[in-house]
Amino acid sequence: MSQGLREKFDVKGSATCGRGLRARYRKCPSGGCDGRRNDEIEDCEMAACSEWGSWSEWSSCSATCGLGTKIRDRSCNGTTCHGKRSDMITCRMDPCSQSLSLSGKGMNVFRFYYAADGRLTSVANMFSFEFV
Repeated sequence: MSQGLREKFDVKGSATCGRGLRARYRKCPSGGCDGRRNDEIEDCEMAACSEWGSWSEWSSCSATCGLGTKIRDRSCNGTTCHGKRSDMITCRMDPCSQSLSLSGKGMNVFRFYYAADGRLTSVANMFSFEFV
C-alpha cells in the first residue's frame, strides 16, 4: 500500500448462522488502492443454527373415558427455533360410564367423567323423567 493511502474495509455476511459468504469492500479516500480489487468474497462458517430436536412420544390420553388430549414436545438446541415447541391432538377413549337412579316417581341418567389418574372430575345429569 502506498504511503499515506488509507483503506477501509466494510465486512458483511450473508448468514447469521451456519454456512454463508462474507464480503468485504475497500474504500480508498484518494482514488487508487495499489491496483488491487476493491472487493473480496469468501466462504464463512458461523455458529451452528438453532434446530428442533426430535418430538417426544405422545403422552397418554388426559381422559380415561370420552374425549381427551395427548401432548408431545421437543427441545430447541439453540436460542431461537421457529415453529411449535409442543403439539396436541384429540384422543377418544371408551364412552364414559352412565348410571341410572330410580326414585319412587321417576328416573335420572347421569354420566361420570374421570381424569387420567382415575379421579372423578364431573357428573352430568343427562336426562330425567317422571313416571305417570
